[in-house]
Amino acid sequence: MYFFHSTSLKQSIMSIFNSVDVHFAASQNVGIKFKWQKGLFVVDGFTDNSPAQQSQKIGLNFKLAKLNGVELKGRSQNVVIKMMKGCMDQSRVLTFVEEKVLPRPVPVPTLDNSKVPPKPPPSIPSKSRSRSSSPSSSTPARRRRIVYEFVKTVYNNYLSEALQLAAVAITRNNATRRIQTAWRGKSARRRYRVALRKHYHNNCAL
Repeated sequence: MYFFHSTSLKQSIMSIFNSVDVHFAASQNVGIKFKWQKGLFVVDGFTDNSPAQQSQKIGLNFKLAKLNGVELKGRSQNVVIKMMKGCMDQSRVLTFVEEKVLPRPVPVPTLDNSKVPPKPPPSIPSKSRSRSSSPSSSTPARRRRIVYEFVKTVYNNYLSEALQLAAVAITRNNATRRIQTAWRGKSARRRYRVALRKHYHNNCAL
């Protein structure tokens, strides 16, 4: 049984599907090696002298589409395996589908020269027009704008560098102040301890 499936005009191809039913007796080994591909079992090979190979109805890359008339597309791999194992002790009908892609000729449109308007002759620009339409790259306003952009860029770079140097200087000053404060605190404690020791020795000597 054959049925056709055509794609869009942009792809320009036509698919032919050949459907084949293979009957197996109860407890008869199928003798087909399958592989799971795109949600269906695909024929990948046959065992020696298997019933499927002897029937010569199916070949490699045939897709298993139905089992006893039940559509298998959209079912998971485990579900299909359970269905096949569940009907081993009874007669089975496996429906295989072969897809063949045939090229379809693309219609070539015919061009009617009588309906095509003639091309206008190319226009030749005059010298005066080309001179007047030349870019005004050498005008004073253009030069002032270039100078302004240059000065603005230099000023922005100088300002960013000055801010960075000021941030570094502030960080260093804060660090110096913390170090000086800590050092003064240690020095004051040291002098206080020395004074206490002198006072203690003087009292003991008396």
